[in-house]
Amino acid sequence: MGEITEIGWTARHQHDGTVLKGATFNPWHGCVEVSPACAHCYARELGARFGTAWGRNEPRKFFPDKHWNHLQRWDKAMRAKGYIKNIFVASMSDLFEDNDYADPETGQTLDSERGRFFQIVEQTPNLMYLLLTKRPENMTRMAPAHWADAWPPNVAAMTTAENQKYYDLRMLHLLAVPAAVRGVSMEPLLGPVDLGFGDWIRLPVGVRSDIPFNAAYAPAGVYRAQRNPYGALSVVVTNGKLLGVTPDEYEVVSNADWFITGGESGPNARVSHPHWFAGIRDQCEAAGASFFHKQNGEWKPISEMPESEYETYYKPWPAALLRQYSESYLREFASREYKVPVGVVDYHGKFYSIDGPLTGAFEVIDGHVGMQMYRTGKHEAGRLIGGREWNGMPAALGGDLPQTALTTA
Repeated sequence: MGEITEIGWTARHQHDGTVLKGATFNPWHGCVEVSPACAHCYARELGARFGTAWGRNEPRKFFPDKHWNHLQRWDKAMRAKGYIKNIFVASMSDLFEDNDYADPETGQTLDSERGRFFQIVEQTPNLMYLLLTKRPENMTRMAPAHWADAWPPNVAAMTTAENQKYYDLRMLHLLAVPAAVRGVSMEPLLGPVDLGFGDWIRLPVGVRSDIPFNAAYAPAGVYRAQRNPYGALSVVVTNGKLLGVTPDEYEVVSNADWFITGGESGPNARVSHPHWFAGIRDQCEAAGASFFHKQNGEWKPISEMPESEYETYYKPWPAALLRQYSESYLREFASREYKVPVGVVDYHGKFYSIDGPLTGAFEVIDGHVGMQMYRTGKHEAGRLIGGREWNGMPAALGGDLPQTALTTA
């Protein structure tokens, strides 16, 4: 829990022009990994320093009343100023974790603390809660029953998605949440993602096809539709079959309002291809969605290395060599010592170290060539795309932040 956090996407542009940094709040500490993004979880490493173990069968750390009272105190302070403060909820946990752990001394459970949190949300309208989860499939089930038709206006429903697989899986559930703001955090971004603006639909009731050779059933819910060359829509059902749906059987669902991207940081940080970030940005701009880029991660393209550092770190291979010479020649050419790690990341995310085989590193994939990268640290790698910051925020979260209002954190 922190009254002030440097996480850039929690900052809020107030009505008087002030940029107020956000805060973090955790109803408990502890979680369990569920997808590749969790491999180098910062919260797990930080929790270990304070004696909080990570894992399905590990105890969760609960908090006394003093911890919970911060929310009412922050709300009172914001009301006095006429401000609203953004609160990132569960930076060291997951509010929608399904776990029956109970504290043997206090009797606190995840359900009891979750219920307490939801009550406080309704009592603190000057705090905007950003509920970020890797388990959006639990959001509507675990939220209060009286939120079924509409979540409170001071709640943003958000999920994480590191690649296309998890984006497609989690958006089915996020887009079913009746929240005023829905967002997606792609940190760390581990692959290119097609956001599918215009592809999402909801079936209010189940749809069945009784065609003998293609019998199929699609339960009510949200789907990412596929469109054939004639404009007709189909959805993929559980048995993998395509089921055609007609306009009177579905409703178009708006995509998320807000997309956040970021590269991984830390000693084992994986490399993100810069075109992944730009691709998300371009899709958001075309669709009118808010786009926020938090950081590039630990790695930076060789092409963006200042000339003053060329001889210190790395001198790029001339393009002519890439075209005319064999890998063995390039290996000899590149056989010097580097003071920073250097390699190539292809568009699918495969990383080729300069010390290993480079075959295939520069193949064109979906129109994108492998990018030569060097490790420079997250602060030096920065948070620019195309030479500028991207600080897009939905209006309900304060609107776009001004340029240079934030640092990489």
